[in-house]
Amino acid sequence: MIDYKGNTIDSDQDPDLLWACKGGGNGNFGVVTELHFKTYPAPQSFSGYRMKFTNLTSDKFVQLIRLWFQATEKLPKEAFSAFVLNGKFLTILFTNFAANQTDFEKTFSSLLPFVSDYKPMKNRNLAAALKNYYGVKEPIYFKNSSAGLYTGIEDIEKGLEDIFAKVVASKGMIYQINTLGGKINEVKASDSAYPHRDINYLSELQAYWDLPSQEEKLTKSFEEIQQLLRNIGNIKQYRNYPDINFPDANNAYFGNNLARLQQLKKKYDPNNLFDYPQVIK
Repeated sequence: MIDYKGNTIDSDQDPDLLWACKGGGNGNFGVVTELHFKTYPAPQSFSGYRMKFTNLTSDKFVQLIRLWFQATEKLPKEAFSAFVLNGKFLTILFTNFAANQTDFEKTFSSLLPFVSDYKPMKNRNLAAALKNYYGVKEPIYFKNSSAGLYTGIEDIEKGLEDIFAKVVASKGMIYQINTLGGKINEVKASDSAYPHRDINYLSELQAYWDLPSQEEKLTKSFEEIQQLLRNIGNIKQYRNYPDINFPDANNAYFGNNLARLQQLKKKYDPNNLFDYPQVIK
């Protein structure tokens, strides 16, 4: 890393710097110019299971999200799931990269009686399977941010009906919850600056629009949903999905690790040369 004086700092000589950059770097301390990564063999195959649910009501939404949290509570380490609400349309995705797994569908069998469309894609070649998840190539108008980290449904239970109503009323709004767990949980929270390793769910809020004139209305609804989530107690956030409107943002991102990060900021950038909104001061 190049510091504010132009010196080259190597984390081999300062383990605290490597600790900070694993979750708390974000341009806070200097310019990182070289990283070394340990690599792992890619899986040989990849399975995806996509469920679609249409014409949701508030009651049906609550029923399905309860079943989803139950199904994802003890996923195997090689599995992932996403719960994606877009208006009255819900997509649930499960993936698994274990080779030739045969009984994984039992994990989410409680959801299958309610599906409008179900598409399992089992044990596909990894490179071919990943093409399903490529993004679009053209520019788009959108806003995205973290919408809280959850230990379980109890963290949002009081606001489920209101969340559904707000998303349905705002065309282009998406509320998504992703599973974490697995290897993320196996690393102690003290081993990196990322403090939320014991939390199993990460949510995000997204808004998409076609014309600049639509931005103001959608972002207003976006902020209303964020406020709703804060009102029911969701204050922990994921730093890679930042938002300028988060109150006390760095506490939300870094929790108990913030004080240690501030000491490193004082050491490596005492004059705050590297400065931007939500920088660690």
